[in-house]
Amino acid sequence: MRLITLIISSLTLISIGQNNVTVKGEFKNSSVSQFTFEPFYNENFKSIKVNINDGIFEFAFKIASIDFFKLSFSRDSYLALIVEPDKDIEIFADLSNLLGTINIKGSDNTQMIYELEEIIAINNNDSIIVNFIKKDSCNPAVVFFIEKLDFDAYYEVYELVEKSLVKAYPDNKIIEQLGNKIRVLLNTKTGSKVENIKLPNQHGDTLSLYPLQGKLTLIDFWASWCGPCRGELPYRKAAYKKFNAQGFEIFSISLDRNKQNWVNTIQNSELNWSFHVSDLKMWQSEVARNFGVGGIPANFLVDAEGKILTKNLRGKQLEEFLQSYFEKNSR
Repeated sequence: MRLITLIISSLTLISIGQNNVTVKGEFKNSSVSQFTFEPFYNENFKSIKVNINDGIFEFAFKIASIDFFKLSFSRDSYLALIVEPDKDIEIFADLSNLLGTINIKGSDNTQMIYELEEIIAINNNDSIIVNFIKKDSCNPAVVFFIEKLDFDAYYEVYELVEKSLVKAYPDNKIIEQLGNKIRVLLNTKTGSKVENIKLPNQHGDTLSLYPLQGKLTLIDFWASWCGPCRGELPYRKAAYKKFNAQGFEIFSISLDRNKQNWVNTIQNSELNWSFHVSDLKMWQSEVARNFGVGGIPANFLVDAEGKILTKNLRGKQLEEFLQSYFEKNSR
């Protein structure tokens, strides 16, 4: 049994005291006799073990503000639920065929999400999600659907969510995280101007990206421990050798932790460009986070004004792009 996973945010509202909430219902065709009721993000809430007797269950707890929880049947199988203070909830569903059978009373947003999921399952079309978000961009349920959309194709929808939902609920943790992710995406989309980068090189001297303005620069995230990154090095070297004299530069940012391994790779692989930097923090690198780098190799090619032309060129794509770029701009 695998249930649809709905990660839906709470509206973090201030409330005085604790309010009682009762959740009850019936699960047909349940293969388990118990589930765990637990919060997504609430360290102060103790999880509750709930028994299912002949499909029937009921339990009660107290909350001070709207929050979201999950009914966990196993590690990968759970049902999410938005809960509001003083609003009791009833859940009815066939766990062997959840989509189309779930009926939730007392949590309209959760019910709405499942209804929309059913529509999407029947007609898998991005316009359904786009129309939903544009119609009600401040609805917290948006956090579940927005990332189904390809950012490059629908960046204006992401921008709308950042301007409306994120600003409407700045104290909500999930929405805050979503906002941070959207801002990174917006700041690194094609045409955006990158902020300056200042990091130490292998000799301990601080190097800055901005002195390279005026040149076509590849901001390249890599690490000595990364096999695919090392596989890209011959292509980087070839592109640098061929186009450096025409105004191409590489600004290499290593996500290494071991300095000697990083330095040895630079020397042994003969990476002869001058800009190698790292804070030696691996995935804790603030620069990597600011660029939304969650995997390497990753790169951003910026023009003479520091604006992103394209991203994540691999293999011969880099040399081919540079060849076309310099031919076009030399006419």
